[in-house]
Amino acid sequence: RADPRGRYVAVNDRWRALTGLTSEGALGEGWTDSVHPDDAGDVAAVWNEAIFMQSSFQHEYRLVSRSGDPIWVRARAAPDMECPERGFIGLVDDITARVAVEHDLRAEHAELLEAREQLAAALISLEKLVYTSELHPDGTTALVFVGPGIERLFGGRFPEGADPFEAWFTAIHPDDRARVVDAVRNPIANDGNSRDYRVCGHDGITRW
Repeated sequence: RADPRGRYVAVNDRWRALTGLTSEGALGEGWTDSVHPDDAGDVAAVWNEAIFMQSSFQHEYRLVSRSGDPIWVRARAAPDMECPERGFIGLVDDITARVAVEHDLRAEHAELLEAREQLAAALISLEKLVYTSELHPDGTTALVFVGPGIERLFGGRFPEGADPFEAWFTAIHPDDRARVVDAVRNPIANDGNSRDYRVCGHDGITRW
């Protein structure tokens, strides 16, 4: 209970157990010592507005327990309508468990959003020229996955297990093969510059 000016005049055993303050220590403005420093400003602003307007107060914030651990609470207070000169009647609920669950749910939601973004990026990459291959013990390589972008560029699907270099090399236009291969084998000599060249698609269409 608090007087019309917002000064505490009484607290019960449960409130004392939450905060570790004595009844005497909580009276007047003493109760503010139990509010977490990071929340003290907001609590004071909302409480002072309720006092000025003589209106209801409701706020969620942290108290500091006797052990120093934060305790999330939901505090509510309202003017005593039967006897306004008595001030406010209030109660405080411990919501620490609920806040912990909400925190975990937010963390899980953030992880799901990140996974969705990664999936979206992966799907976008499929539209680009992406392929994967595996290296065999004998030194040969074979295509494992070819993205749709490459299949469109080369005008059709590649045979499963095809050698990626051979598939790429044979698709290069005959007039461009020598200079393209030279650029790949000697990137320093070619200043690392990219080369435009033609590929002959499986569908018979030549594309740059």
